[in-house]
Amino acid sequence: MTAIIASAILSVSAISNNTWFSEWKKPYGIPPFSSLKISQYTQAVKIASDLKQERIRKIVENKEAPTFENTIVPYIFADEELARIKRIFGILLSLERNAELEKASVETVPILSADTAMTISNKRLYKKIESVWNADQSKLSEEEKTILKRTYDSFRRSGVGLSDAEREIMRAIDEKTKILSLKISKNILASNNAFKKEFGVDVSDYYDAIAKTGDRTKREAMFKAYTSRCFNRGEGGNTDNIVEMTKLRIQRAKLLGYATPADF
Repeated sequence: MTAIIASAILSVSAISNNTWFSEWKKPYGIPPFSSLKISQYTQAVKIASDLKQERIRKIVENKEAPTFENTIVPYIFADEELARIKRIFGILLSLERNAELEKASVETVPILSADTAMTISNKRLYKKIESVWNADQSKLSEEEKTILKRTYDSFRRSGVGLSDAEREIMRAIDEKTKILSLKISKNILASNNAFKKEFGVDVSDYYDAIAKTGDRTKREAMFKAYTSRCFNRGEGGNTDNIVEMTKLRIQRAKLLGYATPADF
């Protein structure tokens, strides 16, 4: 008990001294970008994740019958701080990439991954959400029904309701999909680089370059090279990779009870 109290006091102290939890006093709720300390971002993410998981623990341990009000509503707001902090950091990262921001981004990957894994694999939480989903929804508003459906679907699609054997199959599918995704990205990058080497133009500048090219033969060559990037089988091509990924997506969808990936 003493350790828990000490931890709680430490969290309160850390929050009060962390600029990412500071009160927004600017007009229109604009974040105080200039006063945010990037060096405190990782700590802020960890604290916000702990707050979220503590709220989820309270939902799970609630002895009352699951309802929209005591399960879905607190779950939706459980990551209020974490979502806000991530959103602000994302804006900063998109506007100004530098070594400090990149370092903070990398440092928080395992924290955020663990947070997502803990949440989406929480079977007790899923059972409560499933109970609300299966209950009478006639008194819920359309907005509440939409929130409930999205929440239930996100857990169902994660595979938390599958048996251990089925989850192993899904893990294998997901692992193969990740590998294929990396192969596809690698092939696209190699193809883009080859295009630039041949024509001296970045793929992103293709439309502007071809419009300015007066040589008809060169335009035709550029067009064929651009539109056929990775569009082949075998080494360097993505046709086989995409076909295999499609098969895996169909297998995953059926494992989760859907007819096709489009029914997700």
